[in-house]
Amino acid sequence: MSKAPSWAQWLLPIGAIAVYLLLAGYLAPFVPDDSYISFRYADHLSQGQGLTYNAAEPPVEGYSNLLWILMCAALGRAELSIAAWAPRIGVGLGVATLLLFWVLLRRRQSPPPVAGFGLLLVATSGPFILYSVSGLETPLCSFLLVLAMFCAERVFGAKRGWLPALAVTCSLFSLCRPEGVLLFPALMGLLLMARNRSYRRCEVLAASGIYVAAMIGYHAWRMSYFGELWPTPFLSKGAGSSLLSTWTTNFRFLFWRQNHDFAPFGYYYGALGLIAGGTVLGIIRRERRMPFEALPAALAALYGLVYLNFVDWMPGMRYAVPLIGLLALALGASNGFVARSIRRPASAGTSARPRRGTIAAAYGLALAIGLSSVAVLGRDGRRNEASTQRCLVELGTWLRVNVPSHTLLAMSDVGATPYYSGLPTIDINPRSLTDRHIAHHGWSDRYFYERDPDLVVLVSFSARRPVFYRVHQRLFDGARFQRSYHLIGVTRYDPSGQRSYWVFASDSIRLSREQMASFPTGLESNPTRELAD
Repeated sequence: MSKAPSWAQWLLPIGAIAVYLLLAGYLAPFVPDDSYISFRYADHLSQGQGLTYNAAEPPVEGYSNLLWILMCAALGRAELSIAAWAPRIGVGLGVATLLLFWVLLRRRQSPPPVAGFGLLLVATSGPFILYSVSGLETPLCSFLLVLAMFCAERVFGAKRGWLPALAVTCSLFSLCRPEGVLLFPALMGLLLMARNRSYRRCEVLAASGIYVAAMIGYHAWRMSYFGELWPTPFLSKGAGSSLLSTWTTNFRFLFWRQNHDFAPFGYYYGALGLIAGGTVLGIIRRERRMPFEALPAALAALYGLVYLNFVDWMPGMRYAVPLIGLLALALGASNGFVARSIRRPASAGTSARPRRGTIAAAYGLALAIGLSSVAVLGRDGRRNEASTQRCLVELGTWLRVNVPSHTLLAMSDVGATPYYSGLPTIDINPRSLTDRHIAHHGWSDRYFYERDPDLVVLVSFSARRPVFYRVHQRLFDGARFQRSYHLIGVTRYDPSGQRSYWVFASDSIRLSREQMASFPTGLESNPTRELAD
């Protein structure tokens, strides 16, 4: 490991963590609607009701982040508010990721200026920070990916006994996200391609056995518990649009215009990817060997291709957030272009020294890119949070107070409103996550009327007129719906009028004039000002 002043060993990571915490405080609160689906599962699990979306119904696998739900359920068992503490756990995982990232870079003998450059890229990354405070599983995924890289680096460096640790870490990542199943075979393939491998075949087989046994055990339990081969999100989303349509939508979101006016972040990820890839390819071409930094670069490329097949509408492209750490690891290559550019060549009788001007320019560029992404996501996150709070959370709170607890709710966005209302809920989204029948058989008016919900909340893409999903529009236009349900209010999600929720009630719901007067109207003005107030 290269020599460095003692202060550099501590001041850089402490300073980076301080900047990260400061920016996390700036971007918080940001808890999107999807987070509350996990919170509801965790609540029910912590109360002894099992992994079920509706407490009185059989278990249904309407999630894709079991490990995170288990962690959130532990908060519930400790009698802590999951909605309040899950974002704090995410921030703590962000700090742990930065510390582990720093240790890994220093193990790679990156000089403090080079390691600090990579660390700063992560600590000031707007997407990384935003999803640390989101209450989603994203920061756990980021931490586990860096931990897997830490174990893989030990294996790559001929440290015996680390293959089992790598297998266990990859198993945990597979429990955190379904695409995690690709991590272990991809890493093992890359490690076996390396010329400097020193592990024996029996060690590879033992580690593979640990991973395969963990996955077989998990899936055997899962199918036994839920009685299903596939989780409902796979059935509903995996059988949706064509790949061409998905790729077109994603490229539009990445490079042209995000949904709900969120900024396109394809340029941000693309720049990191191109520079990281160029660094690794330069090393391979010059030294005729595969460096360790090729592993995170290759994994980032693999997962980037995977995520193109799933539409990601959220600000900062949350699926790709864990890849930031992988790309920064590739950028932190100790003998890559960053290191060469900031190290003055050694002359006779002297050692290589940093170029102070180049270091300052590199740090300034990293700060400018990171802080600009924070500024953009600060705007997008506040709009999203204000809309969630003033529309969906307030609607759920109003329902909890004003309708009986056994009221059956049918809704197409089943996050914050069902969570705060506590009502049994049918997920009537055309790509339903938590309703097994719709996930298996698709939407049908017949199924809707068989369930006979008391309340119906339909998302409209206009505040002034009903512009629903096509299947919901057909339902709404039908004579039976018009006869059975009446509109009790519209709550606006988007201040520009592009999105709102129309709430309908059957005759079984009796509301007084005072109750109707308190119906939440949602967000109608500047979202940043609404949050500040």
